[in-house]
Amino acid sequence: MNTTKSLRAKCTNHSYRHTDSSTISDNALLWQNEIANTNDIIHNLIGYVPRLFRPPYGRIRGDQIDYLTKRGMRIINWSIDTRDWHTQVVNQQDIEFDASHYSHPEAVILMHDGGGNRSNSVAALDKIISH
Repeated sequence: MNTTKSLRAKCTNHSYRHTDSSTISDNALLWQNEIANTNDIIHNLIGYVPRLFRPPYGRIRGDQIDYLTKRGMRIINWSIDTRDWHTQVVNQQDIEFDASHYSHPEAVILMHDGGGNRSNSVAALDKIISH
């Protein structure tokens, strides 16, 4: 797969400010402030405009999905939350278990690379990928 096709396949907009989409009452503001703005930045960086949107916290309303669909966006969400964001409670073994035990062929596994100490997430990757 060439680099351009690879970027297209994996390029997802996750919002500009990581705001819970479902709390934004005006769909035009959601589009302009969180999605179009981020699409412009991504386009300027890699030359491709994302067509996928993954709402922060997995929350989005039906009317927002309709609005974004009319603007060429598709909504994608995770199906397995490893809870790796909860670093005070969740350890490497918990992350490995959630990712492998609940996995299925079309699973989208949520893990994080920022927002705190991610050593448990990184340590769990070998077993998750092997699984």
